[in-house]
Amino acid sequence: MVLLCYILGLVVLHICLRKCEDRLRSILMVGYNYLVVVALYFWVQFPAGAEPSEIFYTFLLCMYEAIMALTFEGKPDLFGTPQYACIFLIIVVYTIRAVLIVFFKDLLNRMLMRWRLFRAKEIYLVAGCREDALPLIEDIRRNVKGAAIACLLSQEEEEEAEPIPGVLRVEKEWFEGMRRDKHYHVILLPDKCHENVWYLQELDAFAEGRGELLVTAFLDNDLIRFEDLYFKNLNAYLVSKEQLLVRRLLTEQLPLQYLKEHGLGRVERGIFRPEVPFTVCIIGFGDLGKEFLLSVYENTAFEMADSDGSGLKALILEETLEDKRAELFRDAPQFREEAGIFWEETAYESERFFDILEEWLSGLHEILIATGDTRFNVELAMRLLRICRKRGMEERLPRIIVALHEDAQGSMTLLSQEKNVFFQRVRQEHFTYEELVLRKADQDAEALHRRYRGKNLHVENWNALGTFTQSSNRAVVWDIPNKLLLAGDRSDLSPEEQEAVFWELARYEHRRWNAFHYSRGWTKLPVEELSEEERESCTTKHKRERRHTCLVEWDELDDLPQTEPGILKWYDYENVVQLFHRATEG
Repeated sequence: MVLLCYILGLVVLHICLRKCEDRLRSILMVGYNYLVVVALYFWVQFPAGAEPSEIFYTFLLCMYEAIMALTFEGKPDLFGTPQYACIFLIIVVYTIRAVLIVFFKDLLNRMLMRWRLFRAKEIYLVAGCREDALPLIEDIRRNVKGAAIACLLSQEEEEEAEPIPGVLRVEKEWFEGMRRDKHYHVILLPDKCHENVWYLQELDAFAEGRGELLVTAFLDNDLIRFEDLYFKNLNAYLVSKEQLLVRRLLTEQLPLQYLKEHGLGRVERGIFRPEVPFTVCIIGFGDLGKEFLLSVYENTAFEMADSDGSGLKALILEETLEDKRAELFRDAPQFREEAGIFWEETAYESERFFDILEEWLSGLHEILIATGDTRFNVELAMRLLRICRKRGMEERLPRIIVALHEDAQGSMTLLSQEKNVFFQRVRQEHFTYEELVLRKADQDAEALHRRYRGKNLHVENWNALGTFTQSSNRAVVWDIPNKLLLAGDRSDLSPEEQEAVFWELARYEHRRWNAFHYSRGWTKLPVEELSEEERESCTTKHKRERRHTCLVEWDELDDLPQTEPGILKWYDYENVVQLFHRATEG
C-alpha cells in the first residue's frame, strides 16, 4: 500500500511538472523523494509517548538519515519488507538521474548528439538567430523522426544562448569536418549584413569535388531579384523572407482565382478572360509592399476580355514615395511605362489620403496595409471596413491584408470575425520544413529543367545555372495553377478546340514570361542592335545588360531571328502541352 501511494504521488507530480524545464523538474522530484524518505524514517522511529524535545530530536535525526539515504548510505532493511526496498531503489535511480541532469546534462547532450551525428546518414544544419532557428528545428523534428540536427547561432548569441535540447551547437569550423558519405541539408536563416553570401561562397568552395551539397539560404530580396548569383557546387535554393510571405498570400487566393470566383469574367473559346483588371491598393511601399507589387504583376499577365490590356491595376500610397519609386525604376525600368500602376505620395492620415482611398474603394479587390506601424495598420483596416459598410459594400468588401510587425494578439482578436481581413506577421513569421527543407516547388522546377535539358544537351545542369535561370524555372511551376484556372473544364472540347486552347495558353505563357523578366530588371533588346554575327547565330539576349529580343508582344515573335520559323512560339506551346499531359497522366 505504501509503495502504491508513493508511485501514485510520482505520477501526479510528473503530470503537474510536465511543462517545467528539465533541471527544475529533476530538482523538485528529488525534493519529493527526500520528503518521502523523511516521512518513512520518522514513521518507523517515532518514539511513542516521548517528550516533545525527544520527538523533535528524532525528527532532526530522520532528516539527516534521509540525506544519507539519498546519497546511497541509507538502511532500507530497517523497514523489513520488499516494498520499502523498491521505494529506496526508485529514489536512488531518481537521485542519480537528477545529478546527471543538473551537473552533466550539457556534456551528456553534446556526447549524445555527436554520436547521433556520427551515425546519421542525413544531417540538418540550421544557422541563424535563436528566435528563427527554434521553430524550424521543432518542425524538422515533427517531420523527421530522430533527426540529427546541428545549430550554428549568430555570433552575438554563441556565448550567451542556452543549449538547445537534442541539438548540437557548432561553430563555423564545423564545416571543415563535413564528410562525403553523409547527406547534408544546410538552412541559412535570415541574417544581417549579407553574411549568408559569405557562407554560400565558403560552402561552394568546400563542396567542390566532394559531391552535391543541399543549401537553402535567405538573402536580401533585391539581391535575389536583380542579381544573378552562381554556386556551381551547391544545390542552392535562395529565398527572401518577403518572397515567401507574399507567396503564401498569393497561394491563399490567386488574383485570377478571385476574379473567377466573383464572376468578373467570361469564357471565350475555352479560356477564361477577366472583364476587369485585378485591382489592388498597396499602402506602404517598403520591402513587403514592393515584393507584393512585383509578384502580383507577374501573376496578372492574362488578357482582358474586351482588350489586350494589362491584367493589373494598382494604386501605391506612400508618405516618402519619390525615392522608393525612383529606386524601383532604376532596378526595373519597364515599370516607368506601366500605365496601370498609379503612384500617390501623401501623408497616411491626411484628408487627401482618405479622399484617394474612397475614390478607389468601390473598385478594389485587395488592399495590402504594410506601413511600418502595426497599430496604424490595424486601425486603418478597421476604418476602411467602416467606410465600406457606410457605402453599402457589405457584400463586396475587398480582401484586406494587414501587416503585423510585432505581437498584436488583441488586434487580431478584435478583427478575427472579419472574413475579409487577413493578417501577415512580418518579423515573427516562422518558416517550415516543407518550405525550406522539402521545398517541393524547387524540386518540380529542377525536374522541369531536366526535361528541357534532355532535348538540349548543350544546356547546363541545374547546379551550374545562375539564380536567375533557376528562378525562371520556379516561376513556371508556380504559375501552373493560373493555367489550370484559365483553361477550366476541357472535357467537352473537340481535339481542334483543345488545340486552340493550348495556343491561347501559349500566348498567355509568353506574356507571363515577359512579366517575369520585366519584374527582374530586363528590358527589350532591339534586333537592330544585334551584330551581323549575332543575327546569323540567332542570338536572343545580352545577359550582362539584362536585355532580350523576345520581350515583345506575341505577334511580333515571328519577326525575330530564329533557327526555324515559329520556333520561339513553339517553346511556349510545348510548355503548355507538357503541363496538361502531365496533369492528365497524374
